[in-house]
Amino acid sequence: MQLKRKRRWIGLVLCMGMSLFLTSSIALAQTRIRVLMLTSPAMLALRDMLPKFETKYPEIKVAWEDTAYADIHTKEMNDFIAHTGRYDVIQMDNPWLSEYAGGGFVENLEPWIKKAGLSLQKDYIRKWPPGVETSPTIYLEDEIVPVLNFYGNLDGNLYALPNMPGVQLLYYRKDLFEDEAEKVKFMSEYGYELQVPKTWKQFLDVVKFFTRPPKLYGLTWSAGKGNMAVQNYYNVAWSWGADCLAFGQGFPDPDDPIHNMPICNSPIGIKALEFFCSLKPFMPPGVAAYEWAEITSDFCEGKAAIMLQWSVFVRDVEDSTKSKVAGKIGYALLPGKPDAPVNNVPGIVPGEGYASLGGWAVVMNKDSKNKEAAWKFIGWASCLLMTHNEMMEYLEVGGTNTGRKSGYLIPETTGYKVGRYPIELEMYRGHIRRRPAIAEEVEYEIIVGTEVQKAFIGNKTPKQALDDAAKAMYELMVRGGYIPEDQPLVWPTKYVNLDGTRAVR
Repeated sequence: MQLKRKRRWIGLVLCMGMSLFLTSSIALAQTRIRVLMLTSPAMLALRDMLPKFETKYPEIKVAWEDTAYADIHTKEMNDFIAHTGRYDVIQMDNPWLSEYAGGGFVENLEPWIKKAGLSLQKDYIRKWPPGVETSPTIYLEDEIVPVLNFYGNLDGNLYALPNMPGVQLLYYRKDLFEDEAEKVKFMSEYGYELQVPKTWKQFLDVVKFFTRPPKLYGLTWSAGKGNMAVQNYYNVAWSWGADCLAFGQGFPDPDDPIHNMPICNSPIGIKALEFFCSLKPFMPPGVAAYEWAEITSDFCEGKAAIMLQWSVFVRDVEDSTKSKVAGKIGYALLPGKPDAPVNNVPGIVPGEGYASLGGWAVVMNKDSKNKEAAWKFIGWASCLLMTHNEMMEYLEVGGTNTGRKSGYLIPETTGYKVGRYPIELEMYRGHIRRRPAIAEEVEYEIIVGTEVQKAFIGNKTPKQALDDAAKAMYELMVRGGYIPEDQPLVWPTKYVNLDGTRAVR
């Protein structure tokens, strides 16, 4: 009896020892990767899902770091330039693609994508980007084609995957637009039926009609200095056919500095700014200094019939604890300009509305020593390697979105139920444009945004403001090395006609 007990005890000890050995072996075999992400609700939701990633890939341990927008670019560039490989995966603002990939700092993801058995194809007939058409268009699984290519396609190679896109939507008060008395009154004043505006002419009529200060205004938007003013202005200017730089939606031209000249003060751009400024009387006082949160606050308080705002704010607008108009909101595409020139620089379709593509992508540091593990995290963080349930949890908890079409078609999600996701998907598929793809994108926003704000508040005429913006942009492009110091500011007639339309070459 004692011998049997002794044998059992020895067996138990051996089993426990083997278990501890295997556990420690797995721990020793784990690959540790460090990721750097933007501090944001969506990324914090992704961080909280890391146990799911580490359960799926037990051989990988993730060291998570997130930081503020003001610091993230500096941290990433310091790591790149020093070649320390501190970060295996980083999150990249979409205008930084040419700097990061063109500088040789990040990996071409195509070998990893193909190794994972994912479908990647290239179209050499319908080329990319819009209005430039210099590279093949890339298709990957169910990724939204324009978002994928704006974020990651440089010279026909894929360097980044979208994981936190963003775009502006037209938010409108359904209770006002569907009110029978309002419909009758609008018809009597404007001679056509009250409807969600599809053109900027209709937009002006509608916001003017609903402006009844001080309790109700037609529109809440912003001309806040820098980011707010420039992005909102170009949501108008692109549909007019204007753009900021001669290379438009492409990349700086390393061979011809004339192609990198500013064109923001084209006649088309000036007319677009005149229209943007004409909306001021139909907005609440103070919008010239608004931040994004203040635009949303006005709308949630019921002070405006329409709001043009980033899709991420739907979560606040539909929250009945924060919003007086929750459950009363519809979502639509931005208006367009049917008489915009066909041969336009940004490559837009006349009559269609366009918004700035915001948001972030994930890339692999070329100096990473753990590229296999880094790829798995990139695939998961971009939702490509997430399960359906994981993606749904990420969308719901983060109140966010994805670069995959399927993420916008899940009926159980709040974004789908309130009508956000179908419209947002349509915006991404055919109604987005990119801010200048230069490393100095933040400085661009300050330069042009400051001048737009000055025109909006009446300190300068739209022409004066954009002429000054063009001079400052020229100086920025010289400092950035895109234009030689001995090259004076000239109009790039080789690429853009004097009226602001694209020159046919």
